[in-house]
Amino acid sequence: MTHEQEIKTYRRELPKLLQTPGRFVLIKGKRVLGVFEDRDSALDAAYQQLGPRVAFLVKKIEAVERPIRVPFDARIFQHVSDQTANHRKRGRR
Repeated sequence: MTHEQEIKTYRRELPKLLQTPGRFVLIKGKRVLGVFEDRDSALDAAYQQLGPRVAFLVKKIEAVERPIRVPFDARIFQHVSDQTANHRKRGRR
């Protein structure tokens, strides 16, 4: 699932949102549904307003986005390599 529209909305609204840096914004589609003190409050509001089965975006308001660091797991890389090798042995690509 992607949140392309929500991310576009976040970027479009960022100049206004930066008036409250460090808070969390709730976005659904092209609409900002609220700005909240913390992540849990934003999630609570999302579930109350949208229900549990609707996709939405809750994001911390930041002037500079920090990259998410995911630790490298060699086991995953090996699994993918093994799967690729098995497919090639069977004549698949």
